[in-house]
Amino acid sequence: MYRLGNSFGVMGQYQINDQLRAGYAFDLTTTAIGAYNAGTHEVMLSYDFRFLRGRTISPRYF
Repeated sequence: MYRLGNSFGVMGQYQINDQLRAGYAFDLTTTAIGAYNAGTHEVMLSYDFRFLRGRTISPRYF
């Protein structure tokens, strides 16, 4: 990703199984404040609970 004149970064996500996903993102500033900041890191863990069995009403593809 790229923010015009501000920063750039990368992000990724891996679907481990039907219910569990893990992801990571890194963002680095390209402005003068970047001298005081080493970038940001984000870790994501997502789990979809399945309380109802049967047909999926609203599937997620992201």
